[in-house]
Amino acid sequence: MENNIFVFTMSRFNHIDFNRKHIDVDDIKEIKKEYKNYEKSMYYNDVTNILEDIENAILNFKGEKRYYEINKLCGNAKQMVKYQINCKIDNFSKKIQQTNISDYYIYKIDSENLHIVGSFDLSYYYEVEIVLHGVEFISCPTYTSFDFIKIIGTNDNIKELPDFIKNNEDKSIIFFMEDEFSQCKNFIVASDISFKWGLKHWNK
Repeated sequence: MENNIFVFTMSRFNHIDFNRKHIDVDDIKEIKKEYKNYEKSMYYNDVTNILEDIENAILNFKGEKRYYEINKLCGNAKQMVKYQINCKIDNFSKKIQQTNISDYYIYKIDSENLHIVGSFDLSYYYEVEIVLHGVEFISCPTYTSFDFIKIIGTNDNIKELPDFIKNNEDKSIIFFMEDEFSQCKNFIVASDISFKWGLKHWNK
């Protein structure tokens, strides 16, 4: 089972949305039971409230009205995730501007997580580790540089973005990293991102 509530949320609400014509109250109750693993999360109540609203939609609506309500509520859950992730990226951006970090290196991939480390001089040390959770697609060289990270929205017109990703933008989170000087554009499709700060030397 995923140990990250945002990865879990994207996975389960995509499942509910895709199966909205067949999902029933028992299915939602099973998902609520799974969410008990995240009871200590600050987002737990928000997510379970949306699941309860979906239960009510199943019980109180029929046909297209039911499908519409379920789709809307699943969209609300996924937007909540994207909002919280954007807040984390904003905090990272403010902190990174106070450093001289310019180069990044894909350090390792374990399970569905991608680890990228950043430094001014990667040959000796790194100062930040960026972990992307629930990774589905990577278009990024092993060594790269970028000025910012952002989540691509439906209004962003980026011609380099593969069509199959554009067509699934509502189901996944697309992290976009660009070096404005070299115009190098990197894309990673994942469900969450986290940042670990601290100076670490390779030879220790």
